[in-house]
Amino acid sequence: VSTQSTWAPYKQLAIRLPNNGFLYPSQADLKIFRHSVQRHRSVWSSLHRDEHSRFPKLVDFAKKLLNDASDIQIAVFYNFPEARLDFCALSHSLKKLVKICYEPGSPECEFDDAWQDA
Repeated sequence: VSTQSTWAPYKQLAIRLPNNGFLYPSQADLKIFRHSVQRHRSVWSSLHRDEHSRFPKLVDFAKKLLNDASDIQIAVFYNFPEARLDFCALSHSLKKLVKICYEPGSPECEFDDAWQDA
């Protein structure tokens, strides 16, 4: 677990976890909001907000950390070739950002998300 202040003045909590063989749903089974999102020098897919229900524990955890603020925005990014998932939740009113990353091995990448409403 690490905290960073690159989104100043937002307080930021970044949790990086290995996925250790976790199998994500296939790309064909997901509703994609936007393909070809450039992040971390590679191409990602941004999931449609309807897909957030696939991650109820992450959504609940983020909402709890963000005090169930009314303006919580959630973004979920998949990189299928790299078997990586980034879950992000943001509250502008609280100026807090929660980021959870699952990737093979020991996570290395920094988050660099531009927030978009799906």
